[in-house]
Amino acid sequence: MKRYGMIHLMAALAAVLLFSATAFAQSPFGGGGGKGRGMHHRMGKGPGTGGEFGFLRHLNLTEAQEQLAQEIFAKYGDDMNEQREKLGAARKNLTETIHADKFSEVSVRQAFEKVSAAREELVVLRAKTLNELKGMLTAEQIEQWKTQREQMKQRMKSRMPFGPMENDEGDDDAG
Repeated sequence: MKRYGMIHLMAALAAVLLFSATAFAQSPFGGGGGKGRGMHHRMGKGPGTGGEFGFLRHLNLTEAQEQLAQEIFAKYGDDMNEQREKLGAARKNLTETIHADKFSEVSVRQAFEKVSAAREELVVLRAKTLNELKGMLTAEQIEQWKTQREQMKQRMKSRMPFGPMENDEGDDDAG
């Protein structure tokens, strides 16, 4: 019975590590969030270029599109920041629960459910943002973006030391 409990604990720890690394690497606004940073940072034009919406910098947006993108980021920015804070708090609670002196499977599951719910809300906000951003693009810009995504998938596959994962479709939550 002890071995079964240890397997669950190890599986939970592995899930937490994988989940934390994935969430950290996929910050929607190019690294630290939207507060105090301009649209160019969020689009990958500022310090720390890249980010989930960094693809916009390669699409030669018009001034009107840049303005619209800025409005979209402003619309969702505060909610994204709030959700990131909730996710961070939920992750911290999960870590503390896992490392508690007395193991409780129920407590670990409950803490993990809170992390999952917070992550889900963040993913939905990212998807809403992406949907609105795609809505302002021309057909040509959307094709350029799709090409960029495919190229990134290929680069990521080539970097995986143990080959592609089961879901090699590039499941990146929203983009």
